[in-house]
Amino acid sequence: MNQVQILVLDFGSQYTQLIARRLREFGVYTEIMPYFEKLESIKAKNPKGIILSGGPASVYEKDSYKPDSKIFELGVPVLGICYGMQYIAYHFGGKVIRAKEQEFGKARLEIIGNGSLDGHSAFSDKSLNLRSDFQSLTSSKLLQSSLDSNDFSSKILECQENDTSAEGEQSPILAQEATPLFQGVKQDSIVWMSHADKVEEIPSGFVELAKSGNTHYCVIADFKRQIYALQFHPEVVHSECGAQILRNFAVGICGASTDWNMKNFISYEIEKIRKITGLESNAQEEIGMKMQQKLFYEIKDTKEKEQIFTLWKESFFTAHNFMGERLLESIAKELKERIKRAKYFLVQKDSKDFIMAFGIYDLRDSHCHFECYLIDRSISQSDLTKAFLRTIKASHSDIQSFLTQWDKHDKKGLKAFDELGFKRGELSGDMLTLVLDCEKVQSDV
Repeated sequence: MNQVQILVLDFGSQYTQLIARRLREFGVYTEIMPYFEKLESIKAKNPKGIILSGGPASVYEKDSYKPDSKIFELGVPVLGICYGMQYIAYHFGGKVIRAKEQEFGKARLEIIGNGSLDGHSAFSDKSLNLRSDFQSLTSSKLLQSSLDSNDFSSKILECQENDTSAEGEQSPILAQEATPLFQGVKQDSIVWMSHADKVEEIPSGFVELAKSGNTHYCVIADFKRQIYALQFHPEVVHSECGAQILRNFAVGICGASTDWNMKNFISYEIEKIRKITGLESNAQEEIGMKMQQKLFYEIKDTKEKEQIFTLWKESFFTAHNFMGERLLESIAKELKERIKRAKYFLVQKDSKDFIMAFGIYDLRDSHCHFECYLIDRSISQSDLTKAFLRTIKASHSDIQSFLTQWDKHDKKGLKAFDELGFKRGELSGDMLTLVLDCEKVQSDV
């Protein structure tokens, strides 16, 4: 699980994250590394294919971004996108110039039918029947769930739905065995351009596969070395058949597997961190009996608290990466300070001694101010809160009420607290105070 299938080298494109996201949506586990990553680190990932992203620089300028050229000797297919294409052309002896008419926006992709290209026969044995493979993909639970949520994967269906040709015909779909990158891709599909430079002359060994109205070399390839290059951005939704092209490269050309999904990824990463922090499963009978009697137990050791916080941080960052690293780090920093100030720190473990959640609380004049956090995200916030409060009440019989704060924008979370009987109180910034009468909490644990 989580074996890197495709590795994206980032040259500073605004779309780099999208490339990885699109491939992950197909179940292809993809990671991003900076373009200057050492060759040994790239080898250690053992990817089945490499993608060179776009970027703002010009390859012919001094100090322009260039990766270790030995990536082309790793024996895996390489795909260049925009700047990545220009770097490939420039590196192998082609000519890249400033375009007189720059392209920013939509263009039509005119596929050139080169049916018998030298050097391609060695590759054709590795090609998949992508049309039948596509049918199996669209019937899978992974893609079906993606289509239900109206994500980028539906662009494959949109591209396929426009295939009105009779069986055996070559128009409007050009799916020649000589061009596996275009399996299932219709002629004159819309693609998204964003470039000021263009390839004027292609290197020896490369052939032209497609062009646009303003760019003669829109797609090129060296089949012998398994190097492909696109001037447009297939990763953005504006490129009609971009999803199909990306999948053709990853699955059809590189042979990447499509068994990855986020749920398994989170479980795998949590288990990996447990091993790193030394919090692996080593339950003793005493702890097992204690867990049967009490859902949470108190932790006082500072080092152990830090290890548990590390587990939560990794789980939280993975589940909320859309929030951006800056905001996530700020949230984590503030929580870490509250943990230091809190008098009580409780942990919940499962039957195998794996940490599932933790919480902190303080007592002020018979009122309990608490916070509880998930690590294992297969359990609900509602169930966690109930278990946490029952544990606290069993230890402090004089508590009159429980108080916490929750983000006013999290409607789903607030609804869960409403169902538990919490009343909404004062609003401080974006945080809403929630109050629960102690009598509404069952004391049996």
